[in-house]
Amino acid sequence: MKNNNSHTQATFEKLAGLSSSREIAISAGELSVAVRNKVDVLLTGNRNNIFEAFKAGMQELLEKDLISAQEFESLQDIFRLFIDAIREKGDVEDAFFAIRKTYNQMLLDQECSTIALAIASVINSSWKFEKSNSIKITPETTGSGAAVGAAIGGAMGAGFGGLPGAAVGAAIGAIAGAAIGLCNEKGV
Repeated sequence: MKNNNSHTQATFEKLAGLSSSREIAISAGELSVAVRNKVDVLLTGNRNNIFEAFKAGMQELLEKDLISAQEFESLQDIFRLFIDAIREKGDVEDAFFAIRKTYNQMLLDQECSTIALAIASVINSSWKFEKSNSIKITPETTGSGAAVGAAIGGAMGAGFGGLPGAAVGAAIGAIAGAAIGLCNEKGV
């Protein structure tokens, strides 16, 4: 565990020293490993409770003043709606529209932090639409991994690269989380 944490620290220190987009792109692999390690630590530390792991990632962002208290609450709310939709607790379409409404409000709020927008964007875009006699809306189970990855990646990136690090961390965390979730879903 300690070895993973020192590797994670070294990865983000390396990221903080990067100056070009190309260098940041090249570091994406190392960052995705660091995010996966942090997700594992948070899940283990929270008895594999995805809600508590997400909350812990959000708490780090709040403590670093990268999201506001209101954004913290809004992100917790839409994450819970999304996970409950995956688990078929409550009305899926109501959850979709409530998440979309919150995301749209965040988009219109010029004071909304970029990291909160990134996380909300991941949750908002994690739905599948199917057309039969009517349109069926279902949550993509990979979206939960993407949302947790975005939150944790953002928190980790912020610690070493400030706001730009948070944005890069959130993006890479979301991508890594979604990819891992899809592979797990497909049994690959």
